[in-house]
Amino acid sequence: MFVTAILAAGGRGRRFGGARLKQLVEIGGRPMLERSADAFLAHPAIDEIVVALPDQLVSNPPAYLRDRAKAIRVVGGGERRQDSVGNAFRAASPGRRRTR
Repeated sequence: MFVTAILAAGGRGRRFGGARLKQLVEIGGRPMLERSADAFLAHPAIDEIVVALPDQLVSNPPAYLRDRAKAIRVVGGGERRQDSVGNAFRAASPGRRRTR
């Protein structure tokens, strides 16, 4: 089975109230988004990750989402969480089988 993990990080964090995007806020010296991506990258059952990001990050995502051991696709988020997840589902690799 080929497994795609989706990180729905396309929100603006308005309720969070910070000056920065919530997903980029650091906890213990590392952004929340990086911690989440690393957890999926380390999991042996996950083959690829699709990350839905705010539009301003899509063309130049953080370095920790580029050139990793597993495929990471970045897509634009949507107005609502369900829109972001839908965008990520459409970007996932359809019907692939794990080759290892």
